[in-house]
Amino acid sequence: MGGRPRARGRRLWGMSLTLDDQVAALDALRPRMDEVSLSIHARPELKFAEFHAHELLTGWLAEEGFAVRSPVGGLATAFVAVHE
Repeated sequence: MGGRPRARGRRLWGMSLTLDDQVAALDALRPRMDEVSLSIHARPELKFAEFHAHELLTGWLAEEGFAVRSPVGGLATAFVAVHE
């Protein structure tokens, strides 16, 4: 048995994908994930005051087609993102 097993019925942002397709999709996102991660790491913020991280993450999710709602639960930096 060579290669990755195929996963049926797995979904990534509403698309039905095989495991190989999911890996490829995540590999394509890797440069942006690294960029966001490094930017957050470069600007440490105290709990409940993660405004830089909030802007990066919510902006990226909105660009990717997610409906982003913020603030949530009375916290200015909390958010919910749903892909429609």
